[in-house]
Amino acid sequence: SITLPSRKHLRNISSISTVLQNSQPLKKTKLLDLQSISSSTTSSIVLLSLLQDFLSSKNASFTCKEQELLVRSILLKIPYILSILATNKGKTLSYFLTAALATSNITIVVLPLVGLKQDVLRRARDYNIPCCIYEDSNAFLNLTLVSIETVILSTQFNNSLARLISNNKVDKIIIDECHLVITSSNYRSIMSRVKALISLQVQFVFLSGTVPLYIEQAL
Repeated sequence: SITLPSRKHLRNISSISTVLQNSQPLKKTKLLDLQSISSSTTSSIVLLSLLQDFLSSKNASFTCKEQELLVRSILLKIPYILSILATNKGKTLSYFLTAALATSNITIVVLPLVGLKQDVLRRARDYNIPCCIYEDSNAFLNLTLVSIETVILSTQFNNSLARLISNNKVDKIIIDECHLVITSSNYRSIMSRVKALISLQVQFVFLSGTVPLYIEQAL
């Protein structure tokens, strides 16, 4: 089933669209290009306002420039994003914020570690973001958490996902703890099959707290 209920955080991002619409990022965008995009004072003010509204705090701010850059890159629809943020620097909050916008569709979050699902589910619900674990519900909400095994092996999931993407109902696919795609490939063969995902015509965001250079190059 496919469910897109109403949600508490109804955001208006027309101002973001106006500020950022002229930016047409290339498929392979270099870090320096992204830093240039992030230099707009006007759009920084808009993004900060969204963050403060989302957190219901006028004193809220981005934990670091990289977190703001990640949010901006997601909203600019950069096709492939690799974001390396240290623990407690706001990786999860970045996709929470972008999934809570009024114009947001479905965000698929691929979690290689089973234990992360319940934690992300609890935190999303704390922010009143519709969220589900696909394996428990066979449903798609604003945030849909799924294991890598389901993404690779489930025909039902993949057929549903392909249909949603073709109907422009999916905004992005998040690969959390993406370094495991490389580091676990020696003993968990299914990890190497994540490459099959990349053929999908949707934005991909790879997140990690630690990615050595050789892994970054492999990704």
